[in-house]
Amino acid sequence: RLWDAVSGKELAVLRGHESLVNNAQFAPDGQSIVTASDDKTVRLWDAVSGKELAVLRGHESLVNNAQFAPDGKTIVTTSWGNTAQLWDAASGKELAVLRGHESSVINAQFAPDGKTIVTASVDKTARLWDAVSGKELAVLRGHESLVNNARFAPDGQSIVTASYDKTARLWDAVSGKELTVLRGHEAAVFNAQFAPDGQSTVTASWDNTARLWDAVSGKELAVLRGHESLVNNAQFAPDGKTIVTASRDNTARLWDAVSGKELAVLRGHESSVNNAQFAPDGKTIVTASVDKTARLWDTVSGKELAVLRGHESLVNNAQFAPDGKTIVTASDDKTARLWDAVSGKELAVLRGHENSIRNAQLIPVRNAQFAPDGKTIVTASWDNTARLWDAVSGKELAVLRGHENQVVNAQFAPDGKTIVTASWDNTARLWDAVSGKELTVLRGHEVTVVNAQFAPDGKTIVTASADKTARLWACGVCRPIEEIAAELKRRVGRNLTEEERRRFGVVDIIAQEQ
Repeated sequence: RLWDAVSGKELAVLRGHESLVNNAQFAPDGQSIVTASDDKTVRLWDAVSGKELAVLRGHESLVNNAQFAPDGKTIVTTSWGNTAQLWDAASGKELAVLRGHESSVINAQFAPDGKTIVTASVDKTARLWDAVSGKELAVLRGHESLVNNARFAPDGQSIVTASYDKTARLWDAVSGKELTVLRGHEAAVFNAQFAPDGQSTVTASWDNTARLWDAVSGKELAVLRGHESLVNNAQFAPDGKTIVTASRDNTARLWDAVSGKELAVLRGHESSVNNAQFAPDGKTIVTASVDKTARLWDTVSGKELAVLRGHESLVNNAQFAPDGKTIVTASDDKTARLWDAVSGKELAVLRGHENSIRNAQLIPVRNAQFAPDGKTIVTASWDNTARLWDAVSGKELAVLRGHENQVVNAQFAPDGKTIVTASWDNTARLWDAVSGKELTVLRGHEVTVVNAQFAPDGKTIVTASADKTARLWACGVCRPIEEIAAELKRRVGRNLTEEERRRFGVVDIIAQEQ
């Protein structure tokens, strides 16, 4: 449904899907929305009015993804029905069926210039397509097991694929010709990434190694050998000169991205290292582990700078602030914690979530996000609240209280002035990011709201729900719900009916006044 975020008035229902909506994505210009569904359709909506512009019908199985081209003019969709399809984003007209795969299509990616598309499939192939005509340009054939991803190089001239057949392969992105087989891994390769300059590639594998390859010749430059268990991930530093890997062997390791030489073993964790992230300037690394700690490391020497100790359960993730000065961690212990990224000193415990764990898989603090300016943090929890924190002192600024069930997501608007939350109580809510005051309840979904996202310009919000609909909400000048309720009552000149109160999202406030 489409709602005015000031009055709460329902403007439109984005109705049509007959099963779960898998995703909803704004076009690059924010003027339209595309949704993909298990009902085998994709739908295109006007992001201002919420009007259904077109039903993109043709897939014979559930649609798992829909992606706009970089210029927003076309859409590519992928399906478990062995096809991808190309659509005109203005009219919704089917431009082409990318037919040829013999099993499920896992993903599809536009080239950086938007002129070609690469798809990866369970049928052991990747395929290259013309993004205008949908014509199959080449079958990237050679893998002997499923291809789990395919990525263009930064310049769009080559493609790297990773497969369960223990290899990665490099392909010419114009002809689709196989340039080389990156052969050497002894188990499944589940990730392959180009360096920022596109000159080299790193692969991570279940054989306990990562490997560095020349992205032009495909020559193996180095085996990043040393891990004693599978490598969870491999990431280039922002400048492309070093690589960090994280492993279930309780270590992260730092490698020279030219020679592949092991520069340092980041040893200290007592259990699996979940992830490793470079700071924005590339000078430090933060790791998060099942051992209840995060750790800060120097990327030149590999020296452990600090143990971020305090969490009482596993650390799910660790994230640098945009300016690299602070780190926020989220944990199963129901807290997020703020740390100085230079000294590793704990600045504050973001304590207050009260989630009762219903089973061992629940994550008490679901996420922690910095505001765009890095000065505040919002956390979302399954204790039915979100909380706002000062990112310098760690002081709790406000409890965003009002949801009647678990809060699964909290996101700042692009300008940082408002926050939207999504909850299992069937609502999304807007909050003032300074005071934490509830501005309005986006009411209309009939079951769980699983996601809420601002458009790039911050003027509209899209929510996705298990009720089989996505709904569009206008967020102009967001005001406190009490003001909205009073203005509605004044303008109408009478008490609103129960149905009107519900439709305008002011049930509780006006009901209390009446």
